[in-house]
Amino acid sequence: MVVDNTGFVNTNASIYYNFLDYWDVPDNELVFNPPAPGSAPVKNPNGL
Repeated sequence: MVVDNTGFVNTNASIYYNFLDYWDVPDNELVFNPPAPGSAPVKNPNGL
């Protein structure tokens, strides 16, 4: 759903970000839920 400047609600909209980066897992989350061996990376390999 996208709302434009006039208040019109468009329910047939797509947003393409054109990137596949992801955010790092917050440090406090890693304290409570440490990653298991072989799990997905918790830090962005691109260093962003």
